[in-house]
Amino acid sequence: MPPKNQQLRKSYSKRSSSSVVNDESSDEKVEPYHCKGKFLEDFEALCRQAQITYIVPIVPRPHPPGTPVAASSIVDIKDKAAPKTAKGAAVKEREPTAQPQQQQPSEADSGEASHEDSLPKTYSLRDNLEYFKPKIQVEMDNPEKQDTLTEILIRAWKIDRAILDIFAQSFPTLERLTTLHFWHTGLTDDTLKQLASILPKCPSIRALILDANPIPFEHYEVLLTDENSPIINLSLRHCQITERGASLIAQGLGTERRQNKKLQTLNLAYNSLGDEGAEHIARSLKFNRTLLVLNLSSNDISDLGAQKFAEVLSKFPLTEDELIYRRKLLLHSSISESAPSLPSGVGRKKSGVTSTTLPSKGKGGAGGTVGKPDIKETTKPPKKDDKAAKKGATIAETKPGKGAAGKQSTEKLAKTAGNPKGSAVPPGNRSAPQSELDFIINDGIPLLDHNAELLNNDLVLPGNRCLLSLNLSKNRMTDTGVQYILKAIQYQEMFIKLNISTRNLSSTTTPSIPNQGLLRLELQRNDFIINECEAYEKIQTLLKNRREPIFKNKDNQDETSTGGRDTG
Repeated sequence: MPPKNQQLRKSYSKRSSSSVVNDESSDEKVEPYHCKGKFLEDFEALCRQAQITYIVPIVPRPHPPGTPVAASSIVDIKDKAAPKTAKGAAVKEREPTAQPQQQQPSEADSGEASHEDSLPKTYSLRDNLEYFKPKIQVEMDNPEKQDTLTEILIRAWKIDRAILDIFAQSFPTLERLTTLHFWHTGLTDDTLKQLASILPKCPSIRALILDANPIPFEHYEVLLTDENSPIINLSLRHCQITERGASLIAQGLGTERRQNKKLQTLNLAYNSLGDEGAEHIARSLKFNRTLLVLNLSSNDISDLGAQKFAEVLSKFPLTEDELIYRRKLLLHSSISESAPSLPSGVGRKKSGVTSTTLPSKGKGGAGGTVGKPDIKETTKPPKKDDKAAKKGATIAETKPGKGAAGKQSTEKLAKTAGNPKGSAVPPGNRSAPQSELDFIINDGIPLLDHNAELLNNDLVLPGNRCLLSLNLSKNRMTDTGVQYILKAIQYQEMFIKLNISTRNLSSTTTPSIPNQGLLRLELQRNDFIINECEAYEKIQTLLKNRREPIFKNKDNQDETSTGGRDTG
């Protein structure tokens, strides 16, 4: 017995010593894994490197089977496609095979078996434990090539920091990855921030679906504040978003100082925004000119929320903070316009201002410094731009804020304006500053819109005409809310007839599609009867008339490209 115990101890000591050596060697020789752009291999290797015990399997995303085609129809199609000689040969080949089938006895069992074989297989049976195990479903253009992965779908299992660290290493190497679909994955505020930090590293991702992921503090704005984020389509359905989350999302969509210029579709259906949350979202649409599709279905929105959206879609007054920031933009644009006129290598003393370059009748307001110097320098500018500049100048001058600031702005303009000989702009192109201002307006600053009006001592700007689709179905709107929206659409119709566009002020062509206002509005299943609501019928006719010219223009373009001839 003693010798055996000694042998067991020796063998155990050898194993333990060998394991220690292996651990030391592994600590010394382990190198970080470099992803190859093949998600199946990279994910498994990174999980082993992170010492994750259970590696989630990666499987192809299942799809419903196609419509089954009977065998007889397949034979008929082949016979029609084949030539006559081949068709005759095929008939001769099928005749001997048909005879033994007739000789076989026809029993009820064989009939039932053939009937079962002909039924389509629309499902597959699996064990309960196997079905509910975590898995990652992927979509590939070519199942044989891992680098063609386009979509990743995760359902009903929690994603923690360790898995997100692996995603942060593997996702940037997937060049064709366009969609991330995380449904009911138990995201928290920390993991959501970590996911938002991964997105700028993946420029190919376009759609992010985070349905059924309620977060305690509702900081969903982290997905919208990063300017390098490539997300174009965002879905946050069934996330229990309240008025607090709506206000944060609205800040991410846009304020008077910054706007999100990437996101085009936002789906907030089946949440709890209410009227206050709808007001926050509507306020963000004042300055966001990129969002095209907005879904607010089933959010407990009443007539008050509908009124806020109607106000933003038609015209809205500026608040005090927004008005102050507008003046700063006007002052900055006037200084930046006059700065390039300084000749290179010439000092301020040598580039003195003559009497012809000084603004005549210059007032102290910031808006007066924008239009007046341009009128003196330009040689017969367009009348529309001239009137718009005068209009913006008079509006800015009517507001308080004159005095020292206005004097400083005029002095700066007088010092920085160059003489005609030393200016880099040719004499025939003296209207460049006005075109630069138009470019700034078209670049996404609605505060500098030339169509501003002064109504009841308030500066009123035209509303958002870039939103194309709005879904307000399954809410608590009545006929009164529908009337608000009808007035907004009629106001947009007036701008369409006048051919006034925030992005195409100086162009003579027809305005682009995003400036034509709403093209689709969903109001079904609200607290009004559709068949008895006249305002709803008027809205549908107006939207139908808007959509028809778009398709007619496309048909005309096709005809002109083909020379007006039918291509068959």
